[in-house]
This record gives sequence, structure tokens and C-alpha cells, in this order.
Amino acid sequence: DPDLILTPSPEVYNSYTSLQIKCALIPMGIDPRRFRPVTHAEKKQLREKYSIPTDKYVLLHVGHLQPLRNLQWIARASEQMDCLFIVVGSESMGVSAEIYERLKKSGVYIIYKYIEKIEEIYQLADCYLFPVTDDRAAIGTPLSVLEAMACNLPVVTTSFGSLPRLFTPGNGLFYADREEEFLEKILEARNLNTIDINNREKVDLFDWDSIVNEILIKARTICDPAKKHKL
Repeated sequence: DPDLILTPSPEVYNSYTSLQIKCALIPMGIDPRRFRPVTHAEKKQLREKYSIPTDKYVLLHVGHLQPLRNLQWIARASEQMDCLFIVVGSESMGVSAEIYERLKKSGVYIIYKYIEKIEEIYQLADCYLFPVTDDRAAIGTPLSVLEAMACNLPVVTTSFGSLPRLFTPGNGLFYADREEEFLEKILEARNLNTIDINNREKVDLFDWDSIVNEILIKARTICDPAKKHKL
């Protein structure tokens, strides 16, 4: 048996611990120097750089253009709200023609190419959306949610994976597991005063230095101290 298994997925964690295998729930890490809040002037400059309207409320999702991502929630929200919805996909994972056409028909602005400075796309947005409900569609601790929070964007997300264990709602973080609730929380996020958002503070301990330290602590606590462990 392995000395210790590290995973960001609550499902994997529960599965292995039920088999009496030592396992630790460890989230993904982010670079807080790269993913950071920007000023209003910087946001305006970024929108001009990427040809995004400066007078629109912009909602963003970063992920694959695949059916399991539940992007129909974003498509229907785009049809009902006077906002600009942006979805950034990845050609490396393939693009579902059906999903692409559904989003395009709904007025969603689609980017499906590699963007070297993806942090700039977060920074030009006003709110981040994560509608995923299927465990197979993303890792247990969605990295895009952490990156958006590091940019201090308000986030509307399903209670996916380990997110509810890691973060309590409030001050810019909204959980919504039904489509109607998802739309309601988007409206709440839009009306939120910027000074009331503290998602950046919530992910302060998710930089890679802190994550590595957490791994070492888990290893010392869970593993047999008499053994030697190489992490």
C-alpha cells in the first residue's frame, strides 16, 4: 500500500479512506503575484487590448467547451441578462460543436485559443462563473475558481468538489446549485459593492509555498514517522 495519497478531490479522498488507505485532501495552488486584483484604469486598458467593451458588465468562465461543463446555464443567462458573457475554452481538449453553437447563438463571446497571459482575462472581467455540477468535468478543487478569487472577482459557483469545505459563502462568494438560484446570485454579485469583496483574502493560503508546507505537515501527521518519505 502507498504511504500516503494526496488528492484535491473529496470523492477520491472518501474512496481511499473507506478502504483504510492513508489519504490527505490537498487543494491546488496558485501564484498570487500573477493572479492579482487590478485597478479600474488597468481593467479598462485590458479590455481595450482584447477588444472587450469597456461599458459592459463582464462575466467570465474558463474551461472546456464540452457538455459536462453545464454551460447551458451560462447560455440561458446570457439570453436573459444585459451583460457580456465570455467563455474561454481550450482547443487541446476538443470543442463540442453543439456547445459552441449554443453559446454563440446566445450571444456569448467565445475564445478557444491559447492565451499566454490568462490572468489578464480574469482581470478584465467583473465576475467569475462556475456552473459545473458533474464530478467528471473538473478537478476536485477547481483551479479557475481559485485564480478568479485571487483576482478578487466575485464568484458564483456550484458547491463543487472541495469548495464548500474550503470556503464559506459571503463577501463575494456565492453558491448556487439550481439554475434559478444561479441567475439570482449573478444579480446579487452584480449589485455587490467592490469594497465588500474579499475573495483575495480567502485564498491567501493557497500559494504554492503554503501548499507545499501543508503537504509536509500532512505527511508528518498521517504517515508513520518511523519511515522515510520522499515527497
